[in-house]
Amino acid sequence: MRDDLWLVVGDRFWQFAVDRKAITVSYLRGLLNSSRDDDLPAGRMVLKLGQGVSDEDRMELLAMAPQAPHAHRFDFSSWGNLSQRASTQVSHKLRVQNILLSEARKREDGSYELDLMLDDQCELMMDHQTGRHLAGVVLIEAVRQALLVVTEGHVLPRNGKKHDFTFHDLSVKFHRYCFPFETRLHYTIRDMEARGHRYRFAVDVQVYQCDAVVMSASANMTAHASSSLSKIESEQATRSLNYYLASLGSIEPSLDETSTSLPVHITNDVAPVNQDALLETP
Repeated sequence: MRDDLWLVVGDRFWQFAVDRKAITVSYLRGLLNSSRDDDLPAGRMVLKLGQGVSDEDRMELLAMAPQAPHAHRFDFSSWGNLSQRASTQVSHKLRVQNILLSEARKREDGSYELDLMLDDQCELMMDHQTGRHLAGVVLIEAVRQALLVVTEGHVLPRNGKKHDFTFHDLSVKFHRYCFPFETRLHYTIRDMEARGHRYRFAVDVQVYQCDAVVMSASANMTAHASSSLSKIESEQATRSLNYYLASLGSIEPSLDETSTSLPVHITNDVAPVNQDALLETP
């Protein structure tokens, strides 16, 4: 029996699958349930995992395969050797479906490599999938997560402290469409400087597919101990709110007897916020 390669993608990439050697998760589920031989393409389907397939869908399909009426017509052998998804700790995401990348692997040249692992139910795919290619906003978020996953997991001191990041700039350039199959990100540190408990980084990230760069990005960022940055953020929030309210002018005390809030009077004597000074706080 002749082997034939097929790509399996999430249902949101149904347009990509039309008239190509690709099928959606729902279509594959139907094939596995079918007892009709003529529902299947000729030969044995060697299935390659594409983008959009959730961890739950993958496990369900693997569980269905041995019980399928035509189990011998499906080859899932490549599905058991997949990269591990990055953890919530280093990706700074709470929901697993929103983690877009694998754990990072260090390369011989000192750079890092990560696999793109899209889930159909991720926050950026729920309301922004309009064609056959991956949306640019998804790739930008993948780059942002790569900056966190590598820096938090492999570069910063492993002293049990969690870090938060401030991005000073992030520039991206799109070179070509990126489609829902194997995609990798390469992360390279261009410059790094330690300042007390803070670390400044200049980083380059390239997104590769079919041995070509589909998108490139450069970022400058600072990693702070979470406790330190929380204090800076709180101070800036207070000063910014005071400045905003002051810019609205004086507000007379409320005469509404049903009001449960304290009367306030705001004057225009609040100095503008110096954003850079706050970020440079030791």
